[in-house]
Amino acid sequence: MDTADSSEIATHLRTVHFSLVVACILAGLSLYGYSPSKVSSVHAQFEQALTIRTNWMTWTKRFGTEQLKWLQDQGLAWPDKIRGDIYISPEELMRENLPQGEHGWTARPLYSPVYFYLSVSFPSGSRHEILGSGWPREDETELIPGGYDAVGNPRLDTLDDFRHFWNAADNVVAFILKDISENLYVVSNGEIKAALRLTSGPKTRQGTQLKLGRLNIGVIEGVDYCKNLEGLLASRWKARFNVLFCAQAPPAPNEQPTKMVVLPATYNNQPVPVNLQVWLAEHFKFSAVGKKFEETFPELYDYIKSNPRMGFDDVSRLLQSDLQRERSTEKIEFLGLKFPERDLATWGSLIIVIIQLYFWLHLRSLGSRLVTHDTCTKIAWIGLYPDIYARIVSFLTASMLPLAVMIYAILALGFSRFSLVPLIFGLLLAIWTSVLLHQIITKIASPISPKEHDDR
Repeated sequence: MDTADSSEIATHLRTVHFSLVVACILAGLSLYGYSPSKVSSVHAQFEQALTIRTNWMTWTKRFGTEQLKWLQDQGLAWPDKIRGDIYISPEELMRENLPQGEHGWTARPLYSPVYFYLSVSFPSGSRHEILGSGWPREDETELIPGGYDAVGNPRLDTLDDFRHFWNAADNVVAFILKDISENLYVVSNGEIKAALRLTSGPKTRQGTQLKLGRLNIGVIEGVDYCKNLEGLLASRWKARFNVLFCAQAPPAPNEQPTKMVVLPATYNNQPVPVNLQVWLAEHFKFSAVGKKFEETFPELYDYIKSNPRMGFDDVSRLLQSDLQRERSTEKIEFLGLKFPERDLATWGSLIIVIIQLYFWLHLRSLGSRLVTHDTCTKIAWIGLYPDIYARIVSFLTASMLPLAVMIYAILALGFSRFSLVPLIFGLLLAIWTSVLLHQIITKIASPISPKEHDDR
């Protein structure tokens, strides 16, 4: 019988296959040896900090809800008698000759009966950064995340603020209100002028609304109404209560406000078991192992430490300028060509796809010409070896290796919609190449019939 000869195509395929493997190896080595520039690392760490700040109200609500459940499961939450709102009836106000209005007073202790906070240290002192506040509403508990007016806006205006916040985030404390006084007191010039009995109703929203801020925490519209009342707390209520909630008392018509209303209460501080640094890293999926800001964000810290009071917007503009300048000069070499670092994932993958396509076209031509006794089977190319090990290596190097390099490039340099195009074509070519290699080996390894044996 006549013997077909596709040796020339097979020899060329061997060369193209080798070129494809070399291109993939060189691309992989270029990516492996590439380390992001300092500005890129700073930008990545800044984006993490910015994400935490931008999504403050979202993650604090989730975190606070989880910790609130833990407090309740441990039996550490407030007693049922602690209410979200406190009511003073018009009759009670009339008895003390106070301006009562038609519906009396409604007072609400801010941050009660529980709130979560960090004790953030500064050179000038410390402050509570409030993450969220839980309070009863009907038969359930509402968690108000930090950032709402009733809780207080987060004070992360600068990167230095964020640094102090992060360094305190390994110790979240729950302020838990355990008891409140039966009376709301009216105080003037450090003396108690009236004791108003609390009532549980009527639950009206039409009366005079009072927001009671906590001593040293409850600053309302820039005024700490509990200021200078520590002595009264120590002398009058020390035996039973350890904290005050205060507000300005409503004045009578045509009078200046000169009185305060004070609600003594008892509270406990309970550290929660969750390290917020680790929780944030898991929630936003970036690496941090409960370390200080200087260790978790080292490049960002070096970048801002000469001017730590820079705001987030200032740092963002400065980084964008530095990145733009760097991207115009920073190059990665691949196959003798230099690409901007952000473009290697796209252009490197495109070059590999072109070689893949060229290889597939010739492999398809060989598959259409190949017969059982083609002399090309004598060519030293693993794509024509019928044993199982050669098949596995052919499949891995011609199909899986290009695909793996393209995925690695995207993971190393960042995803973009442009890098997705060569990845899709690479996947399709990998599948088609695998099918053709299998068909070719099947033809080569097919048994010889008796007639074909006699002809030979």
